[in-house]
Amino acid sequence: MIMALVYPLVLGLDRLETASFLRSNGTFPYLTGLPSFPDPQTLRRFLHQAPDSFRQQMHRVNDRLLQDFIHLPHHRSRLILDLDSSVVTVFGRQEHAEVGYHPRYRGKRSSNPLWCIEANSSYLWDTELRPGNAGTWNGSVEWMATGLLNVPRDIRELRVRADAGFGFHPVPEDSGSSVHSICGGGPPDSGIQAMAAGLTV
Repeated sequence: MIMALVYPLVLGLDRLETASFLRSNGTFPYLTGLPSFPDPQTLRRFLHQAPDSFRQQMHRVNDRLLQDFIHLPHHRSRLILDLDSSVVTVFGRQEHAEVGYHPRYRGKRSSNPLWCIEANSSYLWDTELRPGNAGTWNGSVEWMATGLLNVPRDIRELRVRADAGFGFHPVPEDSGSSVHSICGGGPPDSGIQAMAAGLTV
C-alpha cells in the first residue's frame, strides 16, 4: 500500500484520483512488481486510518531521500529554497478547513498550506498544512526549525526566497551559517534572518 502511494508521487501525480488511470495500465504493474493498483478510495481510507507516527515516518523517509537526490546528477554546493503559501479550496468539513482570504471563491472554506520548493530541482523540501484563515507568515518559524535542519552538511550556501507577506513578522540575526534571504525581491529581510538564528547548516 505504501508503494502505491510512493509511485504516483515519483511520476509527478499530485492527487490520488489522478493516479486512478494506473489501475488499467498493464505496463505499470509489470515495471513495479505490484499485483494491482488500489482504488483511490482504498488509498484514502488507508491514509485516514493511519496513525500519526506513519506521517512522521514518511516525512523522515522523504528527508533522507532528499539528502541524496539533491546532489543528482551533479554534486551541488548551493541551494535556493522558495517559501510560499497557497489557497486550496476545500469541500465539506475537512481538517483545517476555514473561511479566509480566497481570490476566487469568497466565503468558501479553504486550507492555506505553506510550501517550500528547492528552486533548481523543483523538489518539495517541506510543507505545512494550515487553516484557510492563517496569515502568510504563520508556521514559518516551525518550518525553519525543521526545513533548514534537513539541508545536507556539505551545502556551503543557502538562499531562502519569500514574498513580501513573510516580512511582516519577525520570522531568520545572523546564525553563523551562510543563510541569505530575500523578501519580496528586496534586500535581505531581518525577519527571515531572525528565524534562522541558532541554526547551523
